[in-house]
Amino acid sequence: MFRKLHLFILIFCTGINLFAQKTNSIKLSGTLLDETNVPVEYANIVMISSLDSLTFFGGFSDLQGQFIFEVPSGEYILKVSVIGFDNFERKYHLKESTDLGEIILHNASVEISEIVVKRQRIIREADRFIINVSNDPTAIGKSANDLLAYSPGVFVQEHNGSITINGKTGTKVMVNERILHEQGLDLIRYLQTLKAEDIVRIEVLPSTGAEFDADMTGGVIKIKLRRQREDGMNGSIGTQFSLSPAEDDVFSLYPSLTLNYKNNKVSLYTSLNYNLEHTLELAEDSVDYNTADRIIRGNSVSKRSYDTKKVRIGGVYDIDNRQSIGLEFNYSLDNLKNTTHSNSDETDTENLINITSHFRGKNIIDKYSLSANYILELDSLGSIFKILFDYDNNKNKNKQDYNSKYEAIVSYDSIYRSDIKTDNRLYVLSTDLEKKINSSSLLRLGLKYSKSSMDNRIIFDYYNRNVWHNLEQLSSNNTFDENVFAIYGAYTSEFKGININLGLRGEYTYATPWTNKIKIAEKQKYFKLFPTVNILFHLDEQHIHSIIFNYNKKIRRPTFSDLNPYRLPTSEYSFIEGNPYLEPAYSNDYSTSLVLYNKYNFTFGVTSIKNDFSRIASEDTEDNNVMILRQENMANNTNYYININLPIEVCSWWNSNTNLLGSRNIVKVIEEKDKIFVFQGGIENTFILPKKVYFQLEGYYVSPSISGNIKMLSVYKVNSSLRKSFVDNKITVSIFANDIFNSGRVRFKIKEEDFSRYTKSQWGHREFGLSIRYNFKTGKSIKVKNIESGADEERSRL
Repeated sequence: MFRKLHLFILIFCTGINLFAQKTNSIKLSGTLLDETNVPVEYANIVMISSLDSLTFFGGFSDLQGQFIFEVPSGEYILKVSVIGFDNFERKYHLKESTDLGEIILHNASVEISEIVVKRQRIIREADRFIINVSNDPTAIGKSANDLLAYSPGVFVQEHNGSITINGKTGTKVMVNERILHEQGLDLIRYLQTLKAEDIVRIEVLPSTGAEFDADMTGGVIKIKLRRQREDGMNGSIGTQFSLSPAEDDVFSLYPSLTLNYKNNKVSLYTSLNYNLEHTLELAEDSVDYNTADRIIRGNSVSKRSYDTKKVRIGGVYDIDNRQSIGLEFNYSLDNLKNTTHSNSDETDTENLINITSHFRGKNIIDKYSLSANYILELDSLGSIFKILFDYDNNKNKNKQDYNSKYEAIVSYDSIYRSDIKTDNRLYVLSTDLEKKINSSSLLRLGLKYSKSSMDNRIIFDYYNRNVWHNLEQLSSNNTFDENVFAIYGAYTSEFKGININLGLRGEYTYATPWTNKIKIAEKQKYFKLFPTVNILFHLDEQHIHSIIFNYNKKIRRPTFSDLNPYRLPTSEYSFIEGNPYLEPAYSNDYSTSLVLYNKYNFTFGVTSIKNDFSRIASEDTEDNNVMILRQENMANNTNYYININLPIEVCSWWNSNTNLLGSRNIVKVIEEKDKIFVFQGGIENTFILPKKVYFQLEGYYVSPSISGNIKMLSVYKVNSSLRKSFVDNKITVSIFANDIFNSGRVRFKIKEEDFSRYTKSQWGHREFGLSIRYNFKTGKSIKVKNIESGADEERSRL
């Protein structure tokens, strides 16, 4: 292990020596902006010598609209061209390194049946897809969740809140370089508050590089919000309301407010969000036991209410034109209430038992975080040094009451309650160095330390003879501490039509789990290397066709809830249980992508996961009447996949985007092997009606899939919306109908040697809604900087 660590540190230090290299070339830099001060990326830039037209230097602007060249001194003509803008041309006499500052490109929009063509919407790079949202009229009124659902390779399943890229779980979402710590349905609800009008672009990285944490197994989605440039204040206020006419008390309300202010060197921002949602779930359950003449049939009605308040406050102070410091505070309070009423019949050869159950509970989640950073620009090429610090605190209080009545030959009641408290704390300190060697080469080096701690107390009591008694077999105290030290190096360059992105990350993990219920688990100590390779070959001189090769190795560490051994009842006969002995899973992902005309994408790949873990259904060893869904390691999980993304302009008033994924999943659980072909497909159609009214019709389908030894049956959904903007796009109104065919149901099967189970759950209902948003601005438009965070994957695992 130490030999690996020593070798990696040697490579790291060798990379630092490259910084000592100097050049006598003159450096020319600048930033391209459109008329609304949004960076213009991927503009074609050429520097032509005035003395010799055959001497020229060329390149493209980056994602921040910036460009950097190294040229000999002399007189040059700078030419800039990009789709949707007038060409820019100006002569410069260069004697020393010069920063041209901000260059404004003027719109040269082409009106086609009220469609404004700005630039290529989807661009493929060696390691990512880039979806340009800025100035896209078809995106107005959509949420970030809507945009993600039809990004290349991305699939969003609203019934459980999962977001995947190419079928790989563990996908993370970043907003302005900060990892979102929400998960599942909470993440979906947050993304619904981000509107397309505030989004410049979305980047989809199917495989993350060495600069990202090694446990980002499912890639990352980066959302870049719009930034203004001058002093003043602006913001937006809006709300969204929906209801289900067929069901009482099923509705959602999402009001939100954002404010941005900048004055000279100080930039401040804040956002307030409130989510109120009432849901209804109808479930049917059947269990058949093969070893005995015994069956269970049941149904349940679950009502849940979500009351969430979120506030974000931050600021950046520019010390000078090269240095800045920032601070951001986030706070959220989640108040979740649930009630479940169920009825089941258990029948065997001799008896019939009817069980009526009532569950009621309340879950309060109190979360706050603090982020601080220092950023220093090292040179005119754009090299950057960063120091980032993050602290997160998450307190979870979950209280549940259970009351069941058994009616048979002898009738009796079962009354018990649970009180579960979990405290999570996270500390992260990181430093990063990004050295631009020249206009086409970049070297990244970084160090990171993260410490996460969990304290968990579980108390179960049962009620007997008017007195509460502790249920010791279900009560426990648990702690988990995890320390991760990381070091990485990454190199990016372009030459002769080839883009390369190489990286190597080393992580040392030291974890100490503990519980008072079982023998102390062994401490985990290990150092692993995680290489990343991305290579793009252009197949033609115009760079519109390309082929990309990707490889990466990742680790999937268990989350705190995966490790917690407490049992959470889902019905009178089933429990969800964590496993403190889970081991990390390691994955190797290989893929090849073909890009045609810079928009049609075909990806072929295979992901092999060793020691993967998932929920495995089994009978309780102490009571065969009870079924346990417990996290367990599996021998191997191999997934072969094909992803196709086809954005098509059918005609001047009809745009369509199709996203298809086919995968062959082979899962080996202990000695048994299960194979299944999974198909996911989504299609989005946008129709431009008169008066710039946009009608959207979309739908998705997921074929049966497997998770552990649980087989999920097919799911589909169809949505529609109508959008119109008023007063120069300051006001946007949308009306929508979701789940038009009322198909929001989940079905799964479990088949084992001793039993089989079939469950059907109606989790969604046909709903209709209205969304209104107003954008305002006082004074000049402003540039708002947002705090960058280093607590990447760790925060989401809280």
